[in-house]
Amino acid sequence: MLVSWVASSDDVLGDISPSQRYLHLGPAWGCGFKREEYVELLRTIGPVVEAALCRKKTAQGDLQDQTSGDTDNRPETDPCRAGLVVNDLGDRLEWEDWWWTAIAECFPMLSRWKRLYVHPTRAAYPVEQWQDHALTPQDYADRLQARADLAEARRRRRRHST
Repeated sequence: MLVSWVASSDDVLGDISPSQRYLHLGPAWGCGFKREEYVELLRTIGPVVEAALCRKKTAQGDLQDQTSGDTDNRPETDPCRAGLVVNDLGDRLEWEDWWWTAIAECFPMLSRWKRLYVHPTRAAYPVEQWQDHALTPQDYADRLQARADLAEARRRRRRHST
């Protein structure tokens, strides 16, 4: 279904060029998720979305050759047939950098080609909040660090007990 939505570069859909096509993703029910759970969902669908929206090869050759820095003076060709907009996240401004970084990791090719747009503070339903809305980005980072420290302590104990 998603592939049929994206016209090939030869197709003419009125006067809409690939740079004007966008797929919009947003939570229908943000209060049903914690932030990281929503990012995990995006991480899962990221490869499927990028496979549908971005070509693996361009007319000028393999993208791997073009993005590695060895382009033989050829201009790089944008492989994206549409952009991706992740919006209606309805979060506080202090979470903006966290959202951008987390979502860019889910869609690396779209991010690299500047075809990924993230709008973390806009909300379709402003009354809805993430389950972990009260956390700050620092609280979240501290929790991740505490988990990592605990896992490392367990590994050390196992090594010393064997």
